[in-house]
Amino acid sequence: MTKRPTEKEPLKDLDAHTSHADELAEPLPQELSPLDRLRGSVKHYEPVWDSLWEENEDSPVSKGQRQQSDDQGGSEQTS
Repeated sequence: MTKRPTEKEPLKDLDAHTSHADELAEPLPQELSPLDRLRGSVKHYEPVWDSLWEENEDSPVSKGQRQQSDDQGGSEQTS
């Protein structure tokens, strides 16, 4: 019959400096998911919709929204 290991046996050779080495180590590139590989690589993000709103300021939807805000006491003026 084999002896069952106790909880203390795997821990007997560890000390305070090596017991948390897995928490301090950086994962290898092949261990990362594709999203994790890209994380932090974006230097600047410009939302796509900002330029669309500026270009379509005179669209009927924008004018309709302005008209509604004017009807509700909004401060914007229509041309």
